[in-house]
Amino acid sequence: MAIDIVTRPLAQTGLSFGLITLNRPEALNSLNLQMVSQLLVQLEQWQHNAHIAFVVLSAQGHKAFCAGGDVSALYHALDAKPLDVHDSSHGVYQFFQTEYQLNGLIHHYAKPIVVLGHGVLMGGGVGLFMGASHRVVFDNTRFAMPEVAIGLYPDVAGTWMLSRLPGGVGEYLAVTGSQLSAHDCGFLGLADIYMAARNHETVLDDISSMNYDVSRDAAQNLDAVFSHHNQAWNFHCSAVYEQFGLLRTLASCRSALELEHCVEQFVQVDPNNAYLKQGLQQLRYASPLAKAITWQLLQINRRHSVLQTLERDLWVSLQCCANGDVSEGVRALLIDKDRQPNWIEQSEVTESLIQAFCQPDWAGKHGTNL
Repeated sequence: MAIDIVTRPLAQTGLSFGLITLNRPEALNSLNLQMVSQLLVQLEQWQHNAHIAFVVLSAQGHKAFCAGGDVSALYHALDAKPLDVHDSSHGVYQFFQTEYQLNGLIHHYAKPIVVLGHGVLMGGGVGLFMGASHRVVFDNTRFAMPEVAIGLYPDVAGTWMLSRLPGGVGEYLAVTGSQLSAHDCGFLGLADIYMAARNHETVLDDISSMNYDVSRDAAQNLDAVFSHHNQAWNFHCSAVYEQFGLLRTLASCRSALELEHCVEQFVQVDPNNAYLKQGLQQLRYASPLAKAITWQLLQINRRHSVLQTLERDLWVSLQCCANGDVSEGVRALLIDKDRQPNWIEQSEVTESLIQAFCQPDWAGKHGTNL
């Protein structure tokens, strides 16, 4: 099974907590349609079950909580039916629609949700993580939204999240896909709890053996458990903290292309800056169309709610799959692994093209929005 679902009793209370464990460690627990469907159904059931006090999301293996969506499966689905993704019966449509419904449910869940975000925590994994009430990170956490490298954009409401970071920082992370450490996440407010000397399995043991106090609510009980082992952030171990001043100057940039030119100048001034050099390399590799779409969505979703963002994300993701660079990006990075994508050229990325990708127009399409 790709997901393990159990309930564990809270001693002498008559209550339990729900535990969902992603179980595809060989694929870094990447999400497929079956997994997001199971997650959605189970969370909906537990939300209305008075005997379930809270929910924990964990994952098998030590390398990853979740590396994102199973984009190789999406690639093969697109290869079989490349132009029909707006049809609600298409596997690509079903995956994105179900995933975004799941993300929205987590953001507005009626009970606490704990996510143990160890190891690789990217893309669709961030979608499970960022709406939770208790977001736990570890020494090995590697958090990122690297979708521009496959011709996509930070979906799962990633542009909603990143647009709310300090100006310049969110834009940089969105169009470079740069990784964040646990301390970066803490500095930016993207995680709540840092478990320095523990791993996700021992934290799960702590939750399972907790002395649950029925005079307090579930969130207070969880806070008490985490307070025993939660460690203080060390922002001097955060690359974003160290580069914060430079990244903030990027707030004046008016496009992804302008941001790239600014980062090039930073690297020329300080060629030994490994963090910015890596970001520049990723900027140069990424799809010009995906970077432009990402930039536009950051501006739009700064003014919108997470649910409004997810509704738009369905349209944008389908457009990127049917008419954009996704198939080529996945081919180059994960299928053939030649890292030589044939992107839509920068000269072809016009305002009207970006509008067609970012502005939903379901008229004449088989599908509907969320």
